[in-house]
Amino acid sequence: MKKNELHKKKMGERIKVIRNELGLTMKEFGEKFDPIASDSIVSRWERGISSPNKERLERIAELGNISMFYLTTGEKDLNEVIDYEKNEGIQRAKNVFNKHKEKMQSDVKNDIEILLNSDLSIIETVYLKNTLNFLKYSYPQDINGISSIVGSLLRYNQYKNADDADKDKLNDFLKSELDDIINFFHEYLFRDIN
Repeated sequence: MKKNELHKKKMGERIKVIRNELGLTMKEFGEKFDPIASDSIVSRWERGISSPNKERLERIAELGNISMFYLTTGEKDLNEVIDYEKNEGIQRAKNVFNKHKEKMQSDVKNDIEILLNSDLSIIETVYLKNTLNFLKYSYPQDINGISSIVGSLLRYNQYKNADDADKDKLNDFLKSELDDIINFFHEYLFRDIN
């Protein structure tokens, strides 16, 4: 079946649904148009053999209380999406975000566990403890920043334990990470002021 024929057939099915929902025979439905459409013409529309002209399509859409867009394409525009469908879409989005949140939390927990099982210096241990304390009292949206800070410490710990660790590169890395952390806390502390 060609695309145009399939399109007419699907539109015909929507026309038939409208007529049936109105509880009208083909003849009664045809009488809703000016000029009147015979029952054989209505039958041809419903079977997808022919299509109504623009004026009749507008009248059918009006009778069915639907948009021309839906009548001709079968797709709803945003104005036609009912509350149930909107709520269903919102719930699906929440589920996706919750899965992402669970994965992010799991990643942070795994990183912290790796750090806790590492041989940390006293300074690194204090740094981790302060970061975790900050996490306890921070807003939920700050989890990304905390994750970044824990990830920085994890990368630092891996880098410093590497056999070929270059002290200059290590210092550059630490300065870069420290700048990122300072920026995070600066934004965190002053975000409510602006």
